Amino acid sequence: MIKNLFTQDVNREIETVVKADDTRNVDQEIREYVITNEISRKIVDLFSDYGRVSKINGVWIHGFFGSGKSHLLKMLSFVFGGRQLSDGSTAAQIFAQKTQDKFLKADINRVAQIPAESILFNIDQQATISNNDTQNSVMLVFYKVFYDHLGFYGTQPHIAEFEWWLQFSKNIYHEFKKEFEAVAGKEWIHARRDFFDPDVIDAASAALGKLTNREESDFETILEDLEKRLSLSIEHLATRVAEYIKTKPKGFHLNFFIDEVGQFIAGDINQMLNLQTIAESLATATDNKSWLFVTAQSAIENLGDDIKKSQDYARILGRFKLAINLTSANVDEVIEKRLLEKKEEQVPVLKKMYNEHKSLINALISSSDKGMPIIAYKDEDDFVLKYPFLYYQFSLFQSCRISLAEHDVFQGKHASVGERNMLGVFQSVLKEVENNALLTLPSFDKMYKGIENDLRAEFVTSINNAQSNLQDDYALKVFKTLFLLKYFKQFLATKENIAMLLIDSVNINIQEHQERVNRALALLEHHSYIERNGELYEFLTNKEKDIETEIKNTRIEESDVNKMMKELFFDETLGRSRIRYEDNKQDYDYTQKLDDGIFGREHELSVEIFTPNYAGIESLDTLKSQTMGLSVLRLVTQPNPEFVDDVRMYLKVQRYSALNQQNANSNEIRSILYQKLSDNTRRRASLVSRANTMLGSSKAFVNGTQLDVMPKASGQSFVTECFQHLVKIVYDNLRMLGTNSYTEDTFTRIIQGYSVPGLFDDGDASVSEAETHLLNYVERRRNQHDRTSVYDLKLHFSKRPYGWHENAVFSILAKLYKKNKVEINIGENPLDDNQFIDALLNSSQHSRAFVVAQTVFTATQIKNIKNLYRELFDRNTSFNDAKDIGLDFKEKLKELTNDVANIMTQTTDYPFVSELKSFHDSLRHWNTKNYKEIIETTQALKDALLDIKEDHYDPIKAFINGEQARVYRNISETVNRNTANISFVDGDEFSKLKEFMTNPKPYLGTALQQAEELRKKLQTKVLEMIEGERNKAHNAYTKELEMLKEHDELKSLNSSSFDNVLKPINQKIADIKEQRYIGNLRSDLALLPSLVETALNSAVALNAKANEVYETVKNEQTAQDINSEPVVAIKYVNKHNVHVPFDKSELSTKEDVLQYVESLQKVFLKQIEENKKIRL
Repeated sequence: MIKNLFTQDVNREIETVVKADDTRNVDQEIREYVITNEISRKIVDLFSDYGRVSKINGVWIHGFFGSGKSHLLKMLSFVFGGRQLSDGSTAAQIFAQKTQDKFLKADINRVAQIPAESILFNIDQQATISNNDTQNSVMLVFYKVFYDHLGFYGTQPHIAEFEWWLQFSKNIYHEFKKEFEAVAGKEWIHARRDFFDPDVIDAASAALGKLTNREESDFETILEDLEKRLSLSIEHLATRVAEYIKTKPKGFHLNFFIDEVGQFIAGDINQMLNLQTIAESLATATDNKSWLFVTAQSAIENLGDDIKKSQDYARILGRFKLAINLTSANVDEVIEKRLLEKKEEQVPVLKKMYNEHKSLINALISSSDKGMPIIAYKDEDDFVLKYPFLYYQFSLFQSCRISLAEHDVFQGKHASVGERNMLGVFQSVLKEVENNALLTLPSFDKMYKGIENDLRAEFVTSINNAQSNLQDDYALKVFKTLFLLKYFKQFLATKENIAMLLIDSVNINIQEHQERVNRALALLEHHSYIERNGELYEFLTNKEKDIETEIKNTRIEESDVNKMMKELFFDETLGRSRIRYEDNKQDYDYTQKLDDGIFGREHELSVEIFTPNYAGIESLDTLKSQTMGLSVLRLVTQPNPEFVDDVRMYLKVQRYSALNQQNANSNEIRSILYQKLSDNTRRRASLVSRANTMLGSSKAFVNGTQLDVMPKASGQSFVTECFQHLVKIVYDNLRMLGTNSYTEDTFTRIIQGYSVPGLFDDGDASVSEAETHLLNYVERRRNQHDRTSVYDLKLHFSKRPYGWHENAVFSILAKLYKKNKVEINIGENPLDDNQFIDALLNSSQHSRAFVVAQTVFTATQIKNIKNLYRELFDRNTSFNDAKDIGLDFKEKLKELTNDVANIMTQTTDYPFVSELKSFHDSLRHWNTKNYKEIIETTQALKDALLDIKEDHYDPIKAFINGEQARVYRNISETVNRNTANISFVDGDEFSKLKEFMTNPKPYLGTALQQAEELRKKLQTKVLEMIEGERNKAHNAYTKELEMLKEHDELKSLNSSSFDNVLKPINQKIADIKEQRYIGNLRSDLALLPSLVETALNSAVALNAKANEVYETVKNEQTAQDINSEPVVAIKYVNKHNVHVPFDKSELSTKEDVLQYVESLQKVFLKQIEENKKIRL
């Protein structure tokens, strides 16, 4: 039996609930306390630093619920406080014996020599007095426990202060208590609670009066006065502790051991700062002889963001630098040593048993899902330590307890699972199985009993109700297991995992066991005690159970179920409306059919899925035979009622939530609805995953046959592979296309004449099978008097038995087009290459573009078009096929038209090119003809174009492109631009040239040659005249320049003025040398007198100015009258600028001459009198 394995009786009383203020069974607690390897490692620094360092007096012990931190705190209080056991030994001695670390052992013994007292308390339990002062609640608790430790009334600090005064100031506290009891008739420690009672006050006053030999009335208000003037503070507290320590032997320490500080502070930065200040003040006031040992569920840095953001955060960490973190390993080791320690002789037995059954145990206890890793045992030593428990049960149960506590499942102010620790739970389970044979394993549900008494009533009631209503003990085991797992989501509560948790023997029949678990789950789900979300099961609270029942009763439409199935299998799993045929990379649309329903547009191919919701899903033969002759891929999934139930549940939850979300009247209901929606999101994800799996392993039928396709993990991959078979069967003629991929670029390149490897070579005239089918279809429709459009082609060949994509159809058509087997017309006009490409790329043109068979021309027609080609274009065509020749002819005709148009744009330089307008119009007319019309009307084309080309276009083109064009342009420039000198030249050359420019056909005959001779002759005359006029002007200017240089007026000038006066004349002489126009030369000659006049007058003015300066200086020197008459300057005038008044326009008689001479004399004399000199 299992109980025979252990060194100690499993039924012995073990104190499983550790309370700081519980001093019962102290001896047993100390003796049975286990210093685990983890604790041993983590308390080394504490014992090493205690009594030695001066900057640390805070110890922070933290760990999860039930990790043993409160137990460790209590043991440390005994060790540091010098606690003695009943046999005279000390706690420190026992503690030191439990560790193998010799250094730690030495430090424990050293600490034991330091006199000390310990104050151990649970801060939450002691905080009742601070309800009205949360700001100072930590400080007030310290006051209370400190005064309580001294035997004073810590609940009322002013009473405790009174007692302090009696004890340490007057040293009469003991006597006071005796005298008070004598007066009051009851003990002071009881009476002080009623300190406000007049009888108590009177008795105290009487006792004090007697003890101090003073009047009683002196003490009647002593308590009231103390209460009024007492000022509590951390500094005052530290001072009191220091004063108390001084009353003790040298080196004495007073240490505070505070349990559950973390929960009490709960992230309150003010409370934490108070605690830090207390520790710091105590260290300062006591010279580090008062330490604080505290416990919490988390490290300081995890208490809250407010604390971490505090500017004192570093000081807090520094004060509580010694941190002891207890993990689950510590709990495991405690249980192994205190409860599961094996007898020495049983160890080999257990090891043998493990090795014999190791494979079976590992097979039974394992988990392959993505949740919490599950293993039975690490090795045989682990088996010996933990048996009959399993390795995973320690961590899983602890995680479940923490999760339950976080959701307020346990009773108590803080709902702490620490109220019932792991040791007690495991002992209760062990008691249940102690009489079982070896190879028995405790199932996980048994853990429930260990915490049942700590649960809130509603949870216990829920489980008790299930027990009463179901009358099924095994279902209750499953129910309890799911309760424990309720909030721990890292463990995936699948059927398989639940069954694993309930294994109670290595020799279990796992198949029968699984079926039993499945039946229990179904029963619990049916009665809404649990819910299933995909593969996961979850315990329901009473309120959750009510809502679950309402959800199950929610009505949904069957059409919504079908729509949901369609979304799961088509939208989510397939995820696309087209499937690619891999041989030619062509995508095919398909009709979506599901459970005899059609969704969306219909296409020739169909993918039909029969889901588990279909009533006849198990009639595979019928479903298979129905596909005979149809273009359908039928996929039949396996029956799966759970999947259907989950789909319906998903829809019910969504509808229920939509109807009730706004009406939820409590936070609890709103929270449940929110969780339902969150679970429903996961349910949908699970449904998608399961739909994918079902589709990937479904039965596939095409044309009355089941496809031999292996199941796949991906439903999309499975359907895609099955679809390949459907396409091959339905589209038998698809093989004609081979494995080529067809794109828009394919037919574009073919039409443009480029080679497409494996598909088209411009020199290949053979017709493929696919091309033959297309030609036959066009011919068949022609015989039926139907025209065939591009749209007709792509529609016909997209259907069974072809299934050709439009790009493939267009590529086959392009090949026939390039081989001149067909042509494409819009209206009556055949399309050229670019027009054909545009028509194919523009779907709106598909119904307007018609495919017609190639026209057959006679040999004579071909010969005639070739001859005309050579005569009109002065070259031979490189083609022999009539269509190619015709198209080439059209291309060359277009080029000729463009050439003529380009020549006609030169009308400004060559006006005679307008003669080509009729030729250009005729070319444009013939450009509108298709190649067939050109071939069929060769003679008319020849008559219209050839003569005018030979008579006009060719000579004009030769004229413009030859040397004649330059000659013509020179003549044109002479006539139209260089005419300034012509009027001065005698002869008829210019008029004859103007007459030549009006010749409409200068490119014919010798007219151009004659005109060029006239131009040269005229040019010679002009040049000679220009030279004569230039010499005449130059000589005149040179003569006058020499005269001016010798003139007295200029000779009197200085060099600079001389050059400036003559500069205009010198400039004109330079200009005359370059002047090319006769009129300008004559104008320059006429200007000469005026320039000479201006030069002389300028010289006179300059000389006069110089003389004026001279006379001014001279007069100053001779003191002459400065108002003497000034000298009048001479002015030169040209005779042509002197006006002679005369009333006749001509001289006819002697008297006229005499009269004119007389007038001239008078005018000239007047000019002389005015000191002017007249230039003749």
